[in-house]
Amino acid sequence: MISNYHTLAYIASLLDSRLSDRHIRSVFTQERGQIVIDVEPDNCLILSCQPGLNALFLHKRFARAKKNTVDLFPACHGKAIKKIGMHPSDRIVVFQLEGDHRLEASFFGSSANVSLLRADNTVVESFKRNKEKTDHPSIPSSPRKGGTRSISLPYDSDMLTLAAGEDESVSVVLKRHFSHLGPVLVREILFRSSLAGTTHWGKITDGEKTLLSMSLKEVGNELGNIRPRIYTLPDGGPEFAIIPLKQHEDCREERFEDIHDAIRAFMGKEHSTRNRENKHDLMEKRLKTILEKASRTAEAMEQDRASSERPMEYERFGKLILANLAVIKQGMDHITLSAEGTAVSIPLQRELTPAANAQRYFEKAKRSRTARKQTGERLTSITERIVLLRSLLDELSSQSDFSAFLEGRSKDLEILGLSEKQAAVAELPFRVYHVEGGFEVWAGKNSKSNDELTMKHARPNDLWFHARGAGGSHVILRVSTAKGEPGKRARRQAASVAAFFSKMKGAKMVPVAMTQRKYVRKPKGAPPGTVIIEREEVIITEPRLPEEK
Repeated sequence: MISNYHTLAYIASLLDSRLSDRHIRSVFTQERGQIVIDVEPDNCLILSCQPGLNALFLHKRFARAKKNTVDLFPACHGKAIKKIGMHPSDRIVVFQLEGDHRLEASFFGSSANVSLLRADNTVVESFKRNKEKTDHPSIPSSPRKGGTRSISLPYDSDMLTLAAGEDESVSVVLKRHFSHLGPVLVREILFRSSLAGTTHWGKITDGEKTLLSMSLKEVGNELGNIRPRIYTLPDGGPEFAIIPLKQHEDCREERFEDIHDAIRAFMGKEHSTRNRENKHDLMEKRLKTILEKASRTAEAMEQDRASSERPMEYERFGKLILANLAVIKQGMDHITLSAEGTAVSIPLQRELTPAANAQRYFEKAKRSRTARKQTGERLTSITERIVLLRSLLDELSSQSDFSAFLEGRSKDLEILGLSEKQAAVAELPFRVYHVEGGFEVWAGKNSKSNDELTMKHARPNDLWFHARGAGGSHVILRVSTAKGEPGKRARRQAASVAAFFSKMKGAKMVPVAMTQRKYVRKPKGAPPGTVIIEREEVIITEPRLPEEK
């Protein structure tokens, strides 16, 4: 409801009294789908065009980022805001500027946009769309008390006289005739009237229409006294409202004196909810992917095990060759022999003697039996994995609290490599290991990752490693991740990681340079991953990764 017509109209009336005759210092964006208007002396107006999170509010203590920020609408810079108002019938807030320019912020869901227009309605610049003509009038007349405006039908209309189709649902009728209400208020009116929104208009009684009229008028009166609040719904998500909602009487409620504070709080809660939902969806996708792969593997192994007669066939070939050594000559590539009246064609290797060919088939039979046994053991393991995955997916779909799911099934998720800790490590731009004493070792994955690891994440006293005279990963032993100082074994283990992730990985022993990070510098203009070290100690070590305990 943060982009409901009444919410926007109320905010526009507040902004008009607060920002009129104030000058715009700058307009910029530093977050996807969001515009910031910096107004003197200390007002930062946020216009969010993010789908599902259209909003307009003032932000306290807002600081512009030093990087990744872009100036917008330069024609507005230095201009005074003369008036802020609301379009009479649409969710459009209009900022009339000195001169012949105006800013129009339209809050239409995924089509939300902010445009700069001239007096002749020509679009000078648009945040999201190309230049185009607009039929939107300039700033309308003053709003009535409470920040709302006249609409096609007033909220004290008699439902008995309302024109509507017999088969239209009550919800559709309300939304069409009272378009400023929005879905939340329509649900509230229906709740207060004890009517289902899907009920056909022709099936409700005159008494129910009268009750609907009373609820509509009651909500309309309350809209004259805006009282912002946030409800926490049963699923944990937030719902913003500007009047008390009887449909949420049993939900936890947080009230606010200032609507800007309320919207800021709601935006934070909504971002948290969306982040949690994204994690839920990502977990479901990962579990399904692993399950599909495991199921395909199990099916292939079952088919292979069911149809495989190779051990018996190999042993049969070996016995036939031994029984017919006199007729088989070295250099033959195959021979056809008779077994119980059936002709059997046996491939041979030219370079082997008949006895050696027989021995080869006996060895293949032995290896095939071993492989079948291992396949059976692996199939059992995969089957158990499939059962676990299905159990996790069932619980994930039925569990409304994702955090509780993560906590309750943490051990099972860890088995699959999907625990929160494992996911956090996977998202890092470098590899993470642990060495003697519990110290963490970070290894870069590529040139860009090396740069980020050494120049941004490593601290001055951390130990830095790199294979001498060969390309490879920068490796950091983080000295603050465990008690005391890393010992000789820990340093050697870190050096072994650097050797392992170098072009000398195939060597038996590799020389690795070690120094403190403060003695490593990057020359100006050097390619990613290129550094100079001022002092070093060389450790000769074998390329290997530390064993996980």
